[in-house]
Amino acid sequence: MSLVRVLPVLPLFGLLFGLLFGAGAHAAEAGHPLRHYLPLFGKQIPLPAGDWQVAGSIRTVADGAGQTLPAPVATVVLVQVEAGTVTAFIMIHTNVSPARRGWGAAAACYRTGLYAAVPNAGTQGDVSCSFAARVSLAVPVGAMEPPSSPAWQGARALAVARGWNVPEGWLMAGARVGDREDFVDVRYHFDPGRRVLPATAPAAAAAAPVDALIRWRPVMAAAVESGFKNRLDDDFMLPWPDAAPGAADSVGERRRQALDGLLAQGRLSPAQYQEQLREATRPEDDAADNAAQMWMVAAKTVGWRVVVASSVALLSYAFTNSAVVAGGITGVTALVNGVLYFGHELFWKELDATAAEPPPVIDFAGAGITG
Repeated sequence: MSLVRVLPVLPLFGLLFGLLFGAGAHAAEAGHPLRHYLPLFGKQIPLPAGDWQVAGSIRTVADGAGQTLPAPVATVVLVQVEAGTVTAFIMIHTNVSPARRGWGAAAACYRTGLYAAVPNAGTQGDVSCSFAARVSLAVPVGAMEPPSSPAWQGARALAVARGWNVPEGWLMAGARVGDREDFVDVRYHFDPGRRVLPATAPAAAAAAPVDALIRWRPVMAAAVESGFKNRLDDDFMLPWPDAAPGAADSVGERRRQALDGLLAQGRLSPAQYQEQLREATRPEDDAADNAAQMWMVAAKTVGWRVVVASSVALLSYAFTNSAVVAGGITGVTALVNGVLYFGHELFWKELDATAAEPPPVIDFAGAGITG
């Protein structure tokens, strides 16, 4: 059900939303702005500072490509309005009921050309990833309108009814977290042309909104994962992107500082901090990891050959009573079996990589064109 159908009776919006979503309905009633986080179907959706309101909502049983989903999915759009302009909005997708075959990653997790796209697929159907990009709501001349979620269409209709201005260009950072039964996909959109941040935000960060967004991505992803596990405090407040730590020598250091802040506030447990730190500071490519794995295979080969060669030498000497024969057998065996062992390790390494297929991509219609 979309808000387009309830625009003529906006005073009943809170009640209708409550009947639709159940969980968190008390926070969505008319005249009660949302703050801190939105409880939604057993998850907590973290919110940046300020008052948020529901602008669109719908349930669907298919993804953006029309494929049947493992379970019904609810989409909710929250907006923040200042002086008649929508300065930020959040698009949330989450399952209404548990699934039995797991939820896949978002297409943005594997896209190139974005500001950031960091997949971190786990085992047993677990998946987590985060990304940052630009989103355009403009329709190219002569082109059809890009597909968008009915929930976003409802939000645009509400904006027209209320006389709100909706900019065309946005900066977006999002994250998806899921396991075999549940998932949440949250995408935060910010108007880069307006100062929608706290007055204490550093001016240097405000001058570089893209850098601020990239710094903010791991902080946001950690909060989304905590909310997915219902670990947010009642007074939790997700910082705005420009409120993240500023000057640092590298992107990795800035991300570490942001996580340090969440840990100091008690927003992350030590285990969560270490997990997010590894994700936030890992290299962009896997070349170093592959080289380290190859050296590990070689080291295991040499170590094992020392053990086997010693046993072959002792057994050969025991049976032949000849040091020359025992030495020859040991040398030939060490050379041949060493090559065979190395090939055996590479074979199983390749087999494991083939078996560990990435989770299926399950995507949803958004608010515009991500690029």
